[in-house]
Amino acid sequence: MADQAEVIRQQMADTRASMTEKIEALEKQVSETVKETTETVSETVDTASDTVQKTVEAISDTVDAVKETFDIPGHIERYPWMAMGGAVALGFALGNLFPGRQQTAQAPSTPIPAPVPTPVPTYTPPVHAEERSESQPAQSGQSNLLDVLGSLRGLAVGTTVGLLGEVILKAVPQDLRGRLSGWIQKLTEALGGKPPGQS
Repeated sequence: MADQAEVIRQQMADTRASMTEKIEALEKQVSETVKETTETVSETVDTASDTVQKTVEAISDTVDAVKETFDIPGHIERYPWMAMGGAVALGFALGNLFPGRQQTAQAPSTPIPAPVPTPVPTYTPPVHAEERSESQPAQSGQSNLLDVLGSLRGLAVGTTVGLLGEVILKAVPQDLRGRLSGWIQKLTEALGGKPPGQS
């Protein structure tokens, strides 16, 4: 029986040694798996952190660009003449779109005599026959003034809308500029403006 106990002890020692080797191998494998998993998670966290940081920076840049685009006081400070021209053009356009109410004169309680018109002498320069062609009859001073004012109005509207259009075109993406430029041209013509360079 002593031999049998010795054999059992030997088998137990062999089994213990075998189990120790298997446990060590398993421990090593689990340790390597945990290490690889930790590295992968760490890399994923770093990548996600970088992506979030880049996204935050891109959004911040976009917000800053939008703020700058719609910074009306800043644009007025940087481009005062363009702002004044835009205000004049806007006032003119709104004045033409929404004409004001005409006030009716109230009859005074006591009649006021009408002023007696007195003729005002006007000067008309002499026109030589060779200077006047049949296709261009002589125009009165009033119609010449209206023509000049109409031309000035057209140039002012054209210049103002053109300058505002340049600011807008600089703020939009390149692929939209061609179509938007055509719309600005149509707006200029609709407001009665003449693009600079046209007479």
